[in-house]
Amino acid sequence: MRWVFFLVLYAALLAAVPSAVSAQGLEQIWLHTPTQVRVSEKTRLIADMSPRFGVEDPGVDQFLVRSGIQHQMRKNLQGTLGFDSVDNYSPTRNHENRLWQQLHATASVKSYTLSARLRIEERHFSGKQGESIRGRLMFKSSQKIGTTPFSVVYYDELFITMNTMPDGPVRGLDRNRLFGGIGYAIDRQKSIEAGYRVEYINKTDTDDETRRQLVMQLCSTF
Repeated sequence: MRWVFFLVLYAALLAAVPSAVSAQGLEQIWLHTPTQVRVSEKTRLIADMSPRFGVEDPGVDQFLVRSGIQHQMRKNLQGTLGFDSVDNYSPTRNHENRLWQQLHATASVKSYTLSARLRIEERHFSGKQGESIRGRLMFKSSQKIGTTPFSVVYYDELFITMNTMPDGPVRGLDRNRLFGGIGYAIDRQKSIEAGYRVEYINKTDTDDETRRQLVMQLCSTF
């Protein structure tokens, strides 16, 4: 029954998207399906599929497929090796592959769950020589609302490019993402999270850009 409720709740959120789209300034809708599969006591396989839609121009702007292997290094510390396949469709179609390494630490204080995540990405773009190295640092907090399964979630993630790539990313600040939303725990293995995010993008050849996004994700562990 919990699983059925989970699907119904997600369907209700999808049904609410048209109303959210009408919100002033909203430009993109991002969906995520992060999934973990336990293969041993300390090791899990991870996967995620993430279509990203434009609001003004209907259709997929970007589609990301993520995979990786995660190891429990300490009680509250995980290390992950991963690979992303990213297809961009706007303004023109291009492809990017990313290899990445990550450390993720968590801590619980009363009703709060705090986490910090450091990820290093090696980005390879189709038709271009060399690679771009990018660091990502995220701080996240989730606060339970009383004894309910709901929680308030917020995070900030900073992206820094480490090197300049010919005809590619330039060294320095890349972007920053600030998110606020609501989480719902179906049980210990499944949860849903939805909220509003503002993304600042630092551009070197044109004016900087700010994007406003509706972000929804379904988290599952098996």
